[in-house]
Amino acid sequence: MKITKSLTVAVFSLVLIYMSVLPWKMPEKIYVDAENKFIFSKGNASETVRAEVIQQLKRFQEGYTKRDVSKVQTFAEQLFSKDNIVIIGTEGLHETCIGYKEAANLIETDWKGWGDCRFLMDNAQISAFGDTAWFSTIGTVKGSYNLLSYFFALQVSGVLVRENGIWKFQQMQFQSIPNFNWFGIVQGLLTLWFAVNLFILGYRIYRRIRYRHNDNKAIEVTE
Repeated sequence: MKITKSLTVAVFSLVLIYMSVLPWKMPEKIYVDAENKFIFSKGNASETVRAEVIQQLKRFQEGYTKRDVSKVQTFAEQLFSKDNIVIIGTEGLHETCIGYKEAANLIETDWKGWGDCRFLMDNAQISAFGDTAWFSTIGTVKGSYNLLSYFFALQVSGVLVRENGIWKFQQMQFQSIPNFNWFGIVQGLLTLWFAVNLFILGYRIYRRIRYRHNDNKAIEVTE
């Protein structure tokens, strides 16, 4: 009876943990405007420029979806300007890449280390002036490492310049969206509760097995 109760409580707490994680898996709901269409705002880019920039953003997404490290150089040549390029990773100053070669190396590192990356490119804020455009959007990264699953949300922003009629990324920044909110506190408490109940369940199962083992020994001695 006690084992069944502990198992029920452990399963229930695990369900609550999953429910507390759901808001983290939909970060776009925090940023999409009232019309549920654009992240932050649409921006002032003309429809033509917007379409051209989104085409490059989608190529960027395609690279992060396939993550074929043998095509990093091709990816960089198609999307990055070779002049004054700067990419800032999620670690800020510790992951600032200056120059075309370092930028390509950062992309290769991301493709090797990150899991499934999804960016809301169609909903990006895009503005432009002359041959310069800038964008801002969000995305998510999820995957596993040493049997442990991970998930985090990102803000992605950058500047593009038009070179020979083609928009190229010249500056980019990846920034983790902080997940420390009341959902995080709730999840932490629920995780602790689940761990305690799992321990109690394991202890009670151990006691039951040991009790039956001792009973069997007593029966053998009696016989």
